[in-house]
Order: sequence, then C-alpha cells, then structure tokens
Amino acid sequence: RLIESCEALSELEKGPVAECRAAGGICGLDAEWPPCVREQIEGQRLKPSRARRVKDDGEDRGIASLVQLALAWRADSATTTGSRELLMPVVALLDVTTLPLPALHAVLLRLVTDSAILKVGLSLKGDLVALNKAFVRGGLEPLEVATVAPTFDLARWRAFRGAGLVAIVERSLPGHTLGKAQQCSDWGSRPLSSEQVQYAATDPAVCVAVFDALCSAHSVSVETSSYPEAAIALNARNDQDAGVRDSMKIRNRRDPTEGDDSEARWSGTVPWPDGQQQPRRVSDARFVCDEAAEGLARGLRMCGIDTASVRTGCPPGIDAQQWVAELAERQARVVLTTDGKLFRRLLGYPAYLVRSGGKQNQIQEVVRFFRIQVDTSDLLSRCTKCNGTFRLLSRDEAAVRASEVYARAPDREYWECTGCSQQYWQGGMYSRAVLATERLRATLKIADTDTSGR
Repeated sequence: RLIESCEALSELEKGPVAECRAAGGICGLDAEWPPCVREQIEGQRLKPSRARRVKDDGEDRGIASLVQLALAWRADSATTTGSRELLMPVVALLDVTTLPLPALHAVLLRLVTDSAILKVGLSLKGDLVALNKAFVRGGLEPLEVATVAPTFDLARWRAFRGAGLVAIVERSLPGHTLGKAQQCSDWGSRPLSSEQVQYAATDPAVCVAVFDALCSAHSVSVETSSYPEAAIALNARNDQDAGVRDSMKIRNRRDPTEGDDSEARWSGTVPWPDGQQQPRRVSDARFVCDEAAEGLARGLRMCGIDTASVRTGCPPGIDAQQWVAELAERQARVVLTTDGKLFRRLLGYPAYLVRSGGKQNQIQEVVRFFRIQVDTSDLLSRCTKCNGTFRLLSRDEAAVRASEVYARAPDREYWECTGCSQQYWQGGMYSRAVLATERLRATLKIADTDTSGR
C-alpha cells in the first residue's frame, strides 16, 4: 500500500511495525530515486559536461523519492502444532515527496534502530545515503548508518558478492525471476504507474524471501528464534566460509604481466565459463563499455568480441551509469571503464578498470586479463559501429540495398550488419580494416587460421 499521509504512517507504525517488533520479525528495506535525465538537442544526447551547462540537474541526483518496507514475522501455524510459519509480508511504500519529512524521519529512525526487527536489503548503505539526502535537504539530521541495526546486507554474503538482485533471486529461489524494466523509470513523477508500484513492492519482499531461503539452506532455524538471532548465526556462517571457494565467490584475477595492483582493478564475479583451465572463446565473453572506453569497445568488436557501449546502446534520457550497471546484470556482461571514480561506484558489479593507454594496449590488457583466445576467424566478425553481426546479401538484395556500388561492381560480395543495416564490401574501408586487423594480430600474437568462406 502507498503511504502518503501522516494518518496512514501512524497506522503502519501502530499496526504491522508493532506486530513485527513483538514477534522478532524482519523488514525488507529499499529505496528508489529519479534517474539523472540528460538534455537533448535535435535528438542528440549531450556529453555530461555540456548537459550540465544546459540544465544543472545535479542537485536532485540520488535523492530518494520512495522508501519501500516489507514487514514479515512468524506466527503459530494453524495446521502444524508447535511450528511457526512466515506470514505474507506487509509491503508499505512511503512517498517521500508527499509525506511531511519530520514525521517520516521519526518513524524510520525508530524502525532502523529497533533491535527487535532485522533490516535486510541489497547494499543498504546506498539506500540510506539516498534517503539521508532527502532529510538533509529538508533541514533534518541524517540517519546515522552506524546506528542502523541489526542488519543483513545480501551484498555482503560471500556467495552473492558481485551479483545483482536478479542473479541472487535466480540462485536462491529456483523458478523465480525478477523484472528490472522499471528500474530506470522516473521515480520523481506522480502518480506512480501500476508497473512502478508493483516493481517497488517486489524488491523488499524478495529480500525477505532470499533471507528465509538462506536460513533454510544453512540449517538456521527461524521457527524457534527471532530473525535478529538468525542473522547473527548466518553472519557467523558467512565468516566461517571465508576460505571456501565456490562458483559464486569473488575471484580477484591477476594479470601475470602486471604488478600486485592488478587486484584493485577487478570487482565482482566473471559471469562466463571459467577461464583458468583453458582460455575462453570469443563467443563466451561479453562486455559493456562506458563513454570513456568507446574506442576500446570498437577495438574489441574488431576482435569479434560482443561489446555493448553507452554511445551505441544507451537510450536518450537514461542515466548512462545506471544503464551500464543494469545491462551488465541483465545480460551477464562485465563493465569496462577507464574512469576510476565510476569503477568505485560500480563495486559489487562485475567491473574492470582499464589502466593502459592507447587502444591497442587496452585491447591487449583486456584480452590477457580475461584469458580470451582470439583467432583469425574471429577478426572483423562484428560491426564496429553498433556491435551487430553480419549476413551475406544475395545478389538481388545487394542490387537494392547497395545499388550504386553494386552497379559498378556486381561481382563483389556484399554484407549487411544485422544491427544497424550498414552495408559492407571490399573497398577502401575494407582495406583499412584489414590493416587494423594486421596490427591486432601482431599485438595479440594471433596465429594464421583457415579463413576460407569468410
């Protein structure tokens, strides 16, 4: 339910919150805020510096406009004697834009510092920071992060490090999926759409379900103990498993050609087949580059590596950094960036900080770090403009789609990108591309392979 008045807020605290406290329950906590909107001129997306000159929207960036609570607790089972079952969570959406901030601040302060209620979420600190921005702007004291207790942050669970909520749900709740279509929608506009309300209500409730699943998987009883006590047991188990390596644990991979600081370049879990025993194939690797690494993106595409980028894929009006993070999570991609500040913001996502200068050196660094085996047959297999793949045009198609060139040279082979529909043939551009691939072959030490039919 959407809480937009002091009366509804008071009823929430006296009803579900009080029951949750009495039963030693759990509260899923999440927050939403408006995305950073970029100005457009004649349909072109501006560079960040130019966008700030057109419209300074930095003041509203990252300020929570909605806080979601999912309150749940266990009650005596109506069917099984002596057991307690988890009740369906009571989900409340607190509208920060309409509720009086002093009243909201008082209720949330009592909730987050209540030792009888476990607070669970994904990257709780980030949500609290966004919420505190709203309070500070309203002249109120921020909620001290250190006083928020007890908590269980899913991002700190070793098997979940580097994973987003979509991946966590797939791992913990088999058969369940989580949609993220509304993540970048405008959370500052009112009224909220029914899709936004459904999305906002789902995330905190899912965090509660994941915590319950963890308790079951690790034999932590929540039927005879409170949720705060269960969190203590799970955190202890998490610490005991510190030395255990499994497929979901962070793997800080070092480039053998680099110094000890290579560990600081990597965050998260590689979401592809393991490359320790043998090199990865080009078809296994998937990247997404931010704006600063656009040249690297084109170079990786020339190697045949699936590489999305902000400039070719981010829709107008969407915050580029949020789009990069969401795409990496949704499509199992690794973020590549040369921006140290962005890399630090992406901690928790699979991301790699590229430090080499020059496109050739950057390509070599990425290919070696992720142990990708590039063959001659992979070169020039993707469109460097949009990341699409190619298809061979029939003579009839070529006569229509590349009519002027086809009329002069009908015996050539003509290809078309399946993404941007750009036509290609063996002309001057092709010759320059061949020279570029020769440099790549020398840089990556790619051996000759049979390329007949290409």
